[in-house]
Amino acid sequence: MIVKPYTQTLYMDALISLTKRLKKNHPKYNSLQDELNRNIAGDIGEEAVMNFLKKVHLPYKFFAFHNVSLYGESLFQMDILLISQYYAVILEVKNIKGEIEFKSHPFQLSRTLTTGERNSFDSPEIQLQEYIYQLNRVFKSAGFSIPIYGAVVFPFTSSYIKIPPSETTLLFRNEIRSYLRNIKTENPPLSIEGLNNLKNLILNKTTNYKPL
Repeated sequence: MIVKPYTQTLYMDALISLTKRLKKNHPKYNSLQDELNRNIAGDIGEEAVMNFLKKVHLPYKFFAFHNVSLYGESLFQMDILLISQYYAVILEVKNIKGEIEFKSHPFQLSRTLTTGERNSFDSPEIQLQEYIYQLNRVFKSAGFSIPIYGAVVFPFTSSYIKIPPSETTLLFRNEIRSYLRNIKTENPPLSIEGLNNLKNLILNKTTNYKPL
């Protein structure tokens, strides 16, 4: 069940507003336009995954949230969060087309386009590790103890994975259903009442993420 549906972020609203106000000859216009384009691509990917989750049916109750920002040791923002009686799953969505390589030591994601242009991005593996740690802190401080998993999701096949991540689950959008079905569901750590209480905790504590 989708309990926090896809919505455009306040950050996106701010970027759109800023780029509209700035003249094209402003020294920061190009960098802001690039940031806006990256966020538009990200939002398109997240919306596609949320639409896919609407069609997912599991033999147990689960809740899905888009764009969850919580305070652990600090404020952290998750693209998509799923919770059930058995587990929580964080989905980090990456709508990046081209040839993708996950690198380690140091961790980094690189992309090569058909034009030969290469770009580097922060590692979603490290992002997921941090989000799992922080979410675990939030849950434990509220008295909840359930396993937390994470996966990097590419929503479209315009991404070609040349080198997959070494330590993190990687999925395309259409693999999410089977991934969830394969998670062990024995001896649920939460009752249905506990699951509903956790859902309400997340909805009550989520805040607007404002990176600007």
